[in-house]
Amino acid sequence: MTEHSLRRKKLRSQFVLVNLCAVSPIIVLLSVIMLVSFFRQMHDSAVEAMLDKSYNSQLYAMRYFSQNTETDSGTYLRKIAPYFASHMADAAGLDVEIYSNSGMLASSARRKEPAFLSQDIWQAFKSKSYMFVTRKDGVVLSFSSPIYTADGETAGVIRFLYPMAEQYQELWRMGAILCGLTAAAFVLIFVVGFLLAREITWPLYALRDKVNHMKEGDLQQRIPPVDNAEMDELSSAFNLMSERLNEYITILGTQQQQLKQFFNNTTHQLKTPLTSIIGYSQMIQLNSDNDQVCEDAFIIEEAGETLLHSIETVLEESRSQTLWYPLQTSSFSLHELIGESVNLLKPRLLKCGITVENRVPEDLKLIADRTLSQEVVLALLDNAILHSGCSQICFWCGEEKDGRICLHIRDNGSGISAEDAPYIFKAFYRSSATAGNGLGLSVCDSFMRRMGGSIRLSKPNENRGAEFVLDFPKQSS
Repeated sequence: MTEHSLRRKKLRSQFVLVNLCAVSPIIVLLSVIMLVSFFRQMHDSAVEAMLDKSYNSQLYAMRYFSQNTETDSGTYLRKIAPYFASHMADAAGLDVEIYSNSGMLASSARRKEPAFLSQDIWQAFKSKSYMFVTRKDGVVLSFSSPIYTADGETAGVIRFLYPMAEQYQELWRMGAILCGLTAAAFVLIFVVGFLLAREITWPLYALRDKVNHMKEGDLQQRIPPVDNAEMDELSSAFNLMSERLNEYITILGTQQQQLKQFFNNTTHQLKTPLTSIIGYSQMIQLNSDNDQVCEDAFIIEEAGETLLHSIETVLEESRSQTLWYPLQTSSFSLHELIGESVNLLKPRLLKCGITVENRVPEDLKLIADRTLSQEVVLALLDNAILHSGCSQICFWCGEEKDGRICLHIRDNGSGISAEDAPYIFKAFYRSSATAGNGLGLSVCDSFMRRMGGSIRLSKPNENRGAEFVLDFPKQSS
């Protein structure tokens, strides 16, 4: 989960987070070690202080027993215990209790029962012993030391009760100080890490901004050198890439001009002889009285026109894909444009017995490229004449949505099958039932997309005619 969160964070955040994760355990560990050391030192200091007091008490007790005239040291200890406890309590400034094998003999606080029992009392009959006991009023150091007679025998035990309240208060203060220092260290690490991360990552953000500018089309971006070997290498690679892109664009521009010139030359070289052939075939038909010759000349004329149309379609498709010329947007009457297109193809329409119905409102204005729009209309009419076998073509406008204009073109011909419908706008696609080069509808799709619109087949319906819909872009007010 941590690895996943690191992947999602920005590089600057990752750098700060890694610093915190790396240094935080060390700071916490040092704080714990210091606190434990202070705790042990506090206990050791208390035990050392009690050792000194126990030595003094032992010497004092031995002087008492050196004046003993009784044979039983236990009896003598029971006799002097109240005075001994009171004197040692005054000397040590602590609560003192005197014990024998039978139990507590006296207490400086004049208690009849021990404040509490602990194992150090009974262990002290052999050697000095102590225990830290936690009570409701705090931690108490119970330090017990044997009482020796003048002969070195153990007569009893003296017990010091050392309250550790002040020491533990000091321990808590030390803990609070360490927590504050730890928090300050975290803040300092965060700030320093953030500043270092910003210093390290700003070249990357600069590179990102340069790349965004390049994405918008500004290829003159360069990254200045920085005081970082790795970033300098990355900057050099970026600058070199930018230079290469500019070189390639210059080369492509030159090649585009050459290609444009090639297409212009090709158009001239192909169309000129074909136009001559068509013209001569028409003259032969006008001047010859031989029916067979006229029929052959007519066939030549039709073949030449078909070839000329194919050449113009291929060249127009290539030109539309390379986008050599800008759109010439203007406002014009869609009704008049359809009328002009019908007049251009009127001889062929009459020959095939096709009637055209123009239901587009005369006052409807379309804002688009007039030339491209007419090319699309002509291509759809030409397809209907050549391939549909229709007797009627109808134009009308559908409902306007969001300022868009939808022009519908429908014929009553053979229609388009559901199998062919997904592919009719792909270049060079031809169904088995139609002839042609498969470029007409592809060119229409390219032109409509250039104008920000689209062309679609309304419903594939074989044997019931075809209906195409031209969606022109939103009309500006």
